[in-house]
Amino acid sequence: MQVIEVGEVENKTYYERPHTSVIDYRDVYSLRYSSGWLHDDPGSNEPVNRPSIYLTAFVKLGQRIARLEEVVLEISDRLKETPVTSPIFLYDLNSGTHELKSPILALLEQYDEGVVVRVPELQVHSFGESESEAISEIKRQLIELTEELSEISDETLGTGPRRVQRLLSALVSKDGS
Repeated sequence: MQVIEVGEVENKTYYERPHTSVIDYRDVYSLRYSSGWLHDDPGSNEPVNRPSIYLTAFVKLGQRIARLEEVVLEISDRLKETPVTSPIFLYDLNSGTHELKSPILALLEQYDEGVVVRVPELQVHSFGESESEAISEIKRQLIELTEELSEISDETLGTGPRRVQRLLSALVSKDGS
């Protein structure tokens, strides 16, 4: 008769007969109502005493709980590294020479070290120690990018920069034009 070793408790090794279902240590309740399916001798038909079955189940359950606690701590650490992200709208560029024709959606990300503002649509980002510093920096970068791209002809730009150039020309006007 084939048997499978299940575990060891109090220096005794316990076995399971393969024709029975696999022991589900998450459901100790089912162990209470099963009889004769675990044996301390593979050749014996005598069931082990119930306290040993429960002890084995609780040992296995404790090991699973410990592993789950480790996984929860790992996930918690990863979440701490994830920035708090908030959408914001830029309504102006705080410039005497450039104006926004319509608001620009930006993402504000708060980290322990500072604040990042991103405009994913235009592939622009900035960093500052505070929100206002990061927002001022992104506005400055948008003005600089508008100026740089306006000096370059469409034919010399690649697909990505050409798309950004067109978006900026639709969003930003120079000298109120």
